[in-house]
Amino acid sequence: MDSELEVDRLAESLSLFMSDIESLIDVEADRLRLSLFDNDSDVDNELLKDDDRLLDAEFELDSEADLLSLRLLDVELLLEFEAESLWLSRLDSLVLKD
Repeated sequence: MDSELEVDRLAESLSLFMSDIESLIDVEADRLRLSLFDNDSDVDNELLKDDDRLLDAEFELDSEADLLSLRLLDVELLLEFEAESLWLSRLDSLVLKD
């Protein structure tokens, strides 16, 4: 019974952790969008004269978004592995209980 409670507690913690990560990703995506808008408005005249700098800024923001996306995939894989481990642990405890 204690292992079932532990599995339930860990599953709840995992769910809260996933929710926190999704919130952080949303915040980071908003920050990147605002950063792009700020870059466009702050240096609009300068960037019109130098298209290469605009492309570099957009590339940098795209790269940051790609890295964030890869980090999210890594975390999702880890969370899926942890969830499967929790369920296997719960299944083992039920099998051993019988």
